[in-house]
Amino acid sequence: MQLYVGKEPSVVEGIERRRLIEFIGLLAESGAGLEAIASPLTAALRDLVGAVSGSIFWLDAERRPQGFYHDCAPAELKDFFIAHFDELFSDPGETNMLSLTEVEGPSVGRLLPAEVQQWFWDGAVYRHLCVPLGHRYLLDMRIEVDGVGRALFCAWYPESLPFGVAEVERLRQVQPIVARAFQHTPLGARWSRLDAGDAYFVTDAAGIELLSINDLAERVLKESHLLRQNVPAVGEVRHAPGFAIAMARAQPAEAEGEGRQEAEPLTLPVKDGRLVVRAAPVRGRAAGQGDSIVFHLERQAAAETVWIERLMGLPLSPLQRRLALFAAQGGQRAEALDRFEVSPEAMKKHLRAILQATGAASWTELALA
Repeated sequence: MQLYVGKEPSVVEGIERRRLIEFIGLLAESGAGLEAIASPLTAALRDLVGAVSGSIFWLDAERRPQGFYHDCAPAELKDFFIAHFDELFSDPGETNMLSLTEVEGPSVGRLLPAEVQQWFWDGAVYRHLCVPLGHRYLLDMRIEVDGVGRALFCAWYPESLPFGVAEVERLRQVQPIVARAFQHTPLGARWSRLDAGDAYFVTDAAGIELLSINDLAERVLKESHLLRQNVPAVGEVRHAPGFAIAMARAQPAEAEGEGRQEAEPLTLPVKDGRLVVRAAPVRGRAAGQGDSIVFHLERQAAAETVWIERLMGLPLSPLQRRLALFAAQGGQRAEALDRFEVSPEAMKKHLRAILQATGAASWTELALA
């Protein structure tokens, strides 16, 4: 980076490493959740260990696979991952992303021993997903919450460059920081709509048969990398997503004189955000026409991720960036004094620097950034 020209390489690397760790911390503590920060988090962790590629795989609280992200896999491989998920991950003897989230063995570098590495190289995941990408060596980091494996980050190297102790220690340093992504802050995240226009598809009343789907809805579903939802990553969406059946069954019964009411929207965590699905029943009016359900899709991103990336490019201290993020999330200035252990006098100095760097006029205006 041009900012560090003229400095010794070791100093440059140290400064950049501290910035990456700070960035990871801000992302994890944003309150948006792991899914909403998947892309920037993967990039930061990848760069922290100098890997050529990175991927992240996460589970829900019951350890059911919920989503994944790989920074260089083409759509065809992602589609293979989705279509053959159970085949790749159901074998109890297989060393794969799901088995690596189980709480056993080292939580960082579990695959480093030669014999364990060989098990992975002999497996289906390596053969079908890693070989096409030129991946050979894997450095794994398990993320645990309350003693339960909830996510797995993988850094990848080609055959000519195995991982070592230094890379293990760097991931071990940020491991507890990444786990904070599962601990949503009281302030939570601010969600904003990603796509312009109405994305929708229509099914029969049971949510089984896909009657129609518009182009935007098809693109949203394919790009969301939905596991076990019968949605391909490439090609046409020809079948109703798996969640349509569950939402159809959850439709409230029609009350006399009131008509049918809409059910609560469904929120699915997806890469870099969430997918909000709303279902609206439609009564068939023409002869022989049955009832149907219209599903409206809205892809949302957390505003915090964009704000954090902007903050990292501003001439602010780590504390000032945390204060700016807290203010942008709607936190009160008075609360920040105790939360960050800052005196009123110091707060004035920090706020002056933050306002100058961001262009905001006040603490309140930061919340509107």
